[in-house]
Amino acid sequence: MSSLTFRITSRTQLAMLGWMISVYGVLIAIYLYFYGFTIQSPYKYIFAAFFILDILPALLVHFQYLSKNNGAVLTIDRTSHDLTYKNDTLDFKYQFGDIEAMEHVASYGGGSWYSFSEYRYFKIQFKDKNEIYVTCLMISDIKNVLETILGIQATKKLRLVAFIK
Repeated sequence: MSSLTFRITSRTQLAMLGWMISVYGVLIAIYLYFYGFTIQSPYKYIFAAFFILDILPALLVHFQYLSKNNGAVLTIDRTSHDLTYKNDTLDFKYQFGDIEAMEHVASYGGGSWYSFSEYRYFKIQFKDKNEIYVTCLMISDIKNVLETILGIQATKKLRLVAFIK
């Protein structure tokens, strides 16, 4: 198969949110089992800290990526070396050789327990100065897939949380 098509799916979204949902779901279930629906004083501060430091950043970056690539379709033809990106407002078709720069932005702590640690995106800038953003919600293993398919080494940047600027 020479043509690959990528878009946001429920599967890729669940893959990104799965860690957070499962871990916090189990912790909340354990808490409810032992304490019921009353929140003990020290636990509300612990929950607030985890919410602010882990859950909220993950949800914010997830929804930012979702809004950036919502309805977008990326098609890469490896035989003809074409890249097509379409959404409601953009319809780009380029050759691989039209790519001027590619930037890979990832959150710190990739592979760690942080709920936002695996969020990342690629910014692809073309010679005519147009640019597109391809997020991990479109391509589940984006860090290993996109560079390999395009045959282009991206410049890597790390941020605390990989928000799109």
